[in-house]
This record gives sequence, structure tokens and C-alpha cells, in this order.
Amino acid sequence: MFLLDRHFTLALGTFLVAALTDVADGWLARRWKQETLLGIVLDPLVDIVFNLAMFFALAAAELLPGWVFWVAALRYGTLLVGGACLYLFVGPLRIRPTLFGRLTGIVMSALVALLTLLHAVRGPLRETLMPLTQIALGVLISATVLQVVVMGWYNLRLMTGEQATSQGRVVGDVRWGRE
Repeated sequence: MFLLDRHFTLALGTFLVAALTDVADGWLARRWKQETLLGIVLDPLVDIVFNLAMFFALAAAELLPGWVFWVAALRYGTLLVGGACLYLFVGPLRIRPTLFGRLTGIVMSALVALLTLLHAVRGPLRETLMPLTQIALGVLISATVLQVVVMGWYNLRLMTGEQATSQGRVVGDVRWGRE
């Protein structure tokens, strides 16, 4: 709402608080061994809803081209539908974040924060960095769509036995069956 109402400083502050509390929550749960099945399921779902809402708000406020929102919707929709299909049609699984996924999440959050900051401040640097930041977000989210599709296809092949694997691991991000 802050983005749509052009309160960029409040939007940036809210975004930073939300991002930092998400990181702190996960870190504390792992550190104090307080991970629960509900938390394991809800955390990525909340992240998806939050990120999709951010991309929607940025596009609705005309701070980001609309196509970037639609590519983000494709990415997050593919994650949700693909994960549900793997679970329903192949069997129980636990999806773990990959290094690429974590790094793109960090870079994407930094770019969203930078884009919001650029709208909050005035100056010549803003006009130069704003289009570059928009392009970087578009390219990054597009690359992650490709990564999600490729990893999903590869994981499906491994889980159905079409591809040989060792120790039940799928490139370090998916495990199925009992652990």
C-alpha cells in the first residue's frame, strides 16, 4: 500500500523489517532447533506470497514494467504447482533451498530495496540507476524461471527413476521418502 500511495520511505522501511524478520525467524528456528513441519511448509509459502505482492505493488505503482510481475507470477506459480504435482503424483518430498535460490533471493531483495530507495531519494544518480535496476530485476527473475523449470524437470526424472542417482538426493535440494 505504501508503494501505491507513493510513500517510498515507509515502503522501504516496511520491506526491510519484513525481510530481516524473515531471515531472523529462520535462523533462530534452526539455531534453537525449533523447526516444525508447519514452519517448514509455511515459510516458503509466505515468502512466495510476500515476493509476489512486492512485484505486484511495484508494477501497479508503475515502478517496474508489468512484464516483470508476470514473469515473477510464472516463477512462483511454477514452484507451487510443480511442488504440489511432485508431492501428489510422485510421493512425499522435502524441497530444500539451493545455493542458487538463496543467492538470487538475496540479490532480488537487494534490488527491490534499491529500486524503492531510488524512488525515495532525488538526484542525478536516480535517473541512471533506476532503469538498470529494473532491467537487473527482470533478467534475474527470468533466469530463475528457467532454473525452476530445469531443476523441476531433472528432479522429476530422478524421482521417477528415469535418471540414475545416488543416495536419494536430487542436486542437494529435494529428498523423498523417509529421512
